[in-house]
Amino acid sequence: MHSHPSDPQAVARRTQRIVLAQFAIFGVAQAAWFARMPATKARFELTDSQFGTLLLVISIGALIGMVTSGAIVASIGVRKTAYLGGGLLALGMGLSGIALAQLSITILVAGFAVAGLAGALVNIPLNIAASISGKELRKENLSQFHALYSVGSVAGSAAASVSAHAGISPAAHLIGLAVPCALVIVVLARQIPPPSPTNSADAGASHGNRGPAKGALTAWREKRTLRIGVLMFCGSLSEGAANSWLALALMTGLDVSEATGALALSVFTAAMTAGRFAGPWVIGRLGRVRTVVVTGCVALMGLVGVITAPTVTLAFAGAVAWGLGAALSGPVAISAAADDPLHAPARVAMASAFGAAAQIATPPVFGALANVIGARPMLGTISIGLLATLGLSKSVAPDSRTPGMDG
Repeated sequence: MHSHPSDPQAVARRTQRIVLAQFAIFGVAQAAWFARMPATKARFELTDSQFGTLLLVISIGALIGMVTSGAIVASIGVRKTAYLGGGLLALGMGLSGIALAQLSITILVAGFAVAGLAGALVNIPLNIAASISGKELRKENLSQFHALYSVGSVAGSAAASVSAHAGISPAAHLIGLAVPCALVIVVLARQIPPPSPTNSADAGASHGNRGPAKGALTAWREKRTLRIGVLMFCGSLSEGAANSWLALALMTGLDVSEATGALALSVFTAAMTAGRFAGPWVIGRLGRVRTVVVTGCVALMGLVGVITAPTVTLAFAGAVAWGLGAALSGPVAISAAADDPLHAPARVAMASAFGAAAQIATPPVFGALANVIGARPMLGTISIGLLATLGLSKSVAPDSRTPGMDG
């Protein structure tokens, strides 16, 4: 048994430290896995189309996890959901490693599906725990947790690069990484202090007569939560498009090298990470609604710069502005969805499902547009989503039933 301080703020601070570490480790695990994807594609001799379909399996698994995770968290609580997610993450990565060793596409598909599901079952409870503990401390600091995930991703990518240069096979890399990362996530989840029965997501697990599945479905009928979900969808469009298309857009539009295109994406990611670290300061001064408006305008200006800049230097400046502007809409949306702790599991899961849907639906649409008008002009369609975030900004205003939060 663990002894935990009874002071709610001390409990919240402890929770924040633990969940920050979990976000970083989760970033390491995800990036170290994704960084070996090219080797996986080569090992199975997949075409681009076949590989794209295989990646879709991960996204579908993640979407299923996000749609169901609200009911799961409400049923068994944040900690047990994180245990489940950590175990499934180890299973998914382990199956992927075994598939590479045995050259079994069936096992690989199963591993990818399980890993996608696991990602959601780790991600959602961490976001809920971070959001609710932040509100206990009167802090809007969820963006910093997402920044730590980005830092972990950089470390995981570096580890994968070292592994590849050392001649370690992708199979050995994945199998060797699976258990340690999952164990750390589970062990850290075990250290999260027990929740207050009246002010936490885990409290929903003790209200069985309400029916967690019914509560999860109710979120899909709430106008405010739906608007937050659409805002999340639009924010995910911006970030996802940059990750998938920014490098190629500059390579084809400004005739730069592959290395320069990759550097532009690194600049975008670094700017977005910096913006997330600065999130609490920005939100504390502007409030959530104005933060969405201001950062949306900054992202829009940066996007226009990337599309129209006549020189690489100006395009890089646009990438910086776009990254800074894209940093906060997602964290702010999730934080808004978690305003009411007892309904946070269903609402955060629903908002996250919209983000996952954007990742699934948009790649083929963007790809088709890029084939017709080119990758760089295609990025202009993201402006529609950015303009939509401005119109949806009022949806993140504090829930009137949650006192003490500033808008």
